[in-house]
Amino acid sequence: MGRDRMRLWALVLAFGAVYFAADFVRRRWRAQTLAQASQARVDRVGVADVIEREQQDELWREELSAQLPMSVRYYDRRRYEIVRSLMPTNLAGTRFLDAGCGDGFVLQETAKHFRRAAPTWHGTDISPYKAERAGIRLGATAQIAAANAEGLPFADSSFDTIVCTEVMEHLLHVETGIGELRRVCRPGGRVILSTPSKHAVFFSFANPLTWVEAVAGLYFPALLPPFHNLEHPGDPNSVVHRAFTYAELKKELGGFQNVEIQSFDFRLPGIFYRWIRSPQQLARIEEFLARIPVVNRLGETLIVCADKGER
Repeated sequence: MGRDRMRLWALVLAFGAVYFAADFVRRRWRAQTLAQASQARVDRVGVADVIEREQQDELWREELSAQLPMSVRYYDRRRYEIVRSLMPTNLAGTRFLDAGCGDGFVLQETAKHFRRAAPTWHGTDISPYKAERAGIRLGATAQIAAANAEGLPFADSSFDTIVCTEVMEHLLHVETGIGELRRVCRPGGRVILSTPSKHAVFFSFANPLTWVEAVAGLYFPALLPPFHNLEHPGDPNSVVHRAFTYAELKKELGGFQNVEIQSFDFRLPGIFYRWIRSPQQLARIEEFLARIPVVNRLGETLIVCADKGER
């Protein structure tokens, strides 16, 4: 009887190992296929395509904002809270830029928080429609311009603090965009970015091998599966939507000093959201996962704080 039970368990374990290994290979093969297919299209994406998609995104959010999942609204605000915590504590007399300001939410919330500091607020967005919406939202509080982050319409060293959230992944030329942020940042100024992470594992909780892959990828990024650089790979009109590793971000920001990167947005498998009914519950889960070493580096979003040297 004991031997039969051992044989049964051995068969179950063997079947599980084969299943997980096959799923692991299938996932990497699919990632490789998508990456190859998307790269051929990424090179054909132009600024006009980006502007059109950004306008569509804004219209969609306006129409469905009340129906957005609670988790999406929570993580949008949580990202802003982290970004705000990285800003200098005193913005009095400074010049502040939100590059890629969208509808102006970050600018509006920051202006509320620092309303006594009275800095000079500026915002840009590649979409004229979004820039117009931001102008309506902010009124006389900020100066808003429609401009590509890869060609900012400002003089060198114009700003003390620059925020650029969820923009890098959409740039056609990341190095150019980062160079522009560095150019318009004054010596000693600060740049704060947020962008998707290649280390995220929220989509693969079902297979423990993907956890092993994600953890190993923190130390050996080449082990991570290829990332397709399109927002929706199956959509022929999709635009660029990249993700970055810690190493890639540090390389892109090589011209800055004191580069610090933190992770947040530890997404759970979709089924868990059936029982999560409030932002407070999400906050408790986020706080718990953020205390676990290694796991706290596997969030969906990376937030970067970097300073421009005095020289």
